[in-house]
Amino acid sequence: MRSFNFVFFACIVFFVLASGNQADERVAELRDELYKKIDFSKEKFYDESGKIRDDVFSRWSNSQLKAFADVHGLDVPQTSKKDELEKFARKNKKLLQDDINYYAQKAAEDTKPFLSKAKEQFIQTSNKLRDDLYEKVDFSKQKFYDGSGKIRDDVFNTWSKSQLKAFADLHGLDVPQTSKKDELERFARRNKKLLQDDINQYTKKAAEDTKSYLNRANAQFSQASKDFFDSSVKLWSDSRLKEFLDARGIHVGPKTNKEKLIELVQQNKQKAIQNAPGSWTFDAWSTEDLQKWLKQQGKKAEGQRQDLVNTAQDYLNRAKDSGTDQYNSIVQSLQDSVNEYKQSSFDKWSDSDLKAYLDTYGIRTYQGSTRNELIAHARSQYRLFTHGADPDGWNRIKDSFVTGGMQLLDGVKVHGGALYSSAKSKAEQWYQQLSKQSPLKFQS
Repeated sequence: MRSFNFVFFACIVFFVLASGNQADERVAELRDELYKKIDFSKEKFYDESGKIRDDVFSRWSNSQLKAFADVHGLDVPQTSKKDELEKFARKNKKLLQDDINYYAQKAAEDTKPFLSKAKEQFIQTSNKLRDDLYEKVDFSKQKFYDGSGKIRDDVFNTWSKSQLKAFADLHGLDVPQTSKKDELERFARRNKKLLQDDINQYTKKAAEDTKSYLNRANAQFSQASKDFFDSSVKLWSDSRLKEFLDARGIHVGPKTNKEKLIELVQQNKQKAIQNAPGSWTFDAWSTEDLQKWLKQQGKKAEGQRQDLVNTAQDYLNRAKDSGTDQYNSIVQSLQDSVNEYKQSSFDKWSDSDLKAYLDTYGIRTYQGSTRNELIAHARSQYRLFTHGADPDGWNRIKDSFVTGGMQLLDGVKVHGGALYSSAKSKAEQWYQQLSKQSPLKFQS
């Protein structure tokens, strides 16, 4: 076998990298030539929609158009006429965005404005005037649209003179300073199409603010579903770990150590429960629910909650081992009871029962733990046991919030700024609720 020549390989790599650098340097040189021939700071590249204009190349000379072609390696005949060069450049106008971006980066490095000082000043002034309008007119309370979705004719009727003047100033409308309110209204109505731009900017801000909260909520749950399970199961007792595995059809020997149990649980954290019902079935049942169910089965319902759990589990296991119709009847009664109790899971538990339950998951509680905290942690641990780290299990909780958030965002886009305040406050509320759903450790 021929030995590997590392030096030869390194030379090839160096040559390829050096060639790449030379190519990049050549493109940079060609771009500098293009910028010398075309003052990008004075070019009006974009139309009102923010897209590169179709006529952007119409004012360029032959040499400027050829410089553009050279930068991007476009093969154009040297004898091409100006209209041919224009047509060719228009077909490749998307490449112009690279030149604009490169210019912007270069300008930023030189602490120069993006395209031109005039444009930057215009944007700053426009933003200031628009903020002034939003400050004077509460867009969140405005009813801009009629039943057909068009801007209402009387939309300006309730605006004051200062509000109408702010609208005129923003859009560069030349109105006499001595104009009366009714004159300003008529002038604004004639230009009411411009109001749509203000609404769009306002709703865009609403959407961005709302999405930022929803994204934070998504990140919160993504992190919880990936990391919380692995860290939580390290606190579980050996019996809890074995129950988790047994419910998923994974049987381990009686002498399996805790480290191995944790490893197996983490390896199977996305595996669905297979053995249902099982010993874990009664985990979320309150003392009252257990007593009620045991009495329905004709069994004694005496003792503390754990005594009742043991009685129920023993009764279930005996029926299962017997393989009689009695077991099928029990399974049906369990299903009916689960449907009845699942909405109030842990709500009816006493604080002492909640603390004892959390103790089986290795969760230590402290003197100042509130009841809501105890319930939240109990539900979290039960959810980890039943769903594991299955994303679907977590997403069902998250989706009720996030789906509603996206629907509200759509409403903001359709109905304008009237929903902005509602959207933002709802998003903040969802984020806080989602944060609480993510189980916080009691351990210090």
